[in-house]
Amino acid sequence: ENKIKNNVKNVFKVTVDDGLIDNQIFAIEESFNNDFYIATREGVSLISKDSITNITEKDGLIGNYVQTILSASDSTVYFGTYGSGVTYYKNGIYKHITKKNGLVDDKIQTIEEGEFGYCTVTGEPISLKRLDARPIATMSLEAQERHERREKVHRDE
Repeated sequence: ENKIKNNVKNVFKVTVDDGLIDNQIFAIEESFNNDFYIATREGVSLISKDSITNITEKDGLIGNYVQTILSASDSTVYFGTYGSGVTYYKNGIYKHITKKNGLVDDKIQTIEEGEFGYCTVTGEPISLKRLDARPIATMSLEAQERHERREKVHRDE
């Protein structure tokens, strides 16, 4: 019990009474400058050292029902919504990605920084047609087919 107590730092409680946009929280993300983004069904609350700022569709989000947030290494912040797609924010500008311009689905449950969309074998981009058919694909169609042929050879031996 003491080990846990000693390792917990900077714990705080914030509710709508303090300015949070909603009490139902889906995600919390710490930004590169130690602020906290709080994802809710009513938008996002940004908790800075001495203030809370609420961000909604009126401010630039594509939808208020935010389920996930990623504060990327390049300081871009991504907000994944349930049913509206993704909003990303950098240098004071909000932009959107939806099914109409590249997403497989507008219901975003998680966002991770990494090399999504690139073949883990060749490093080349995976075609949009393949990603549309299999959104979790990690290899290009050609690399996947080579892999499956090699597996079949090894099984037959």
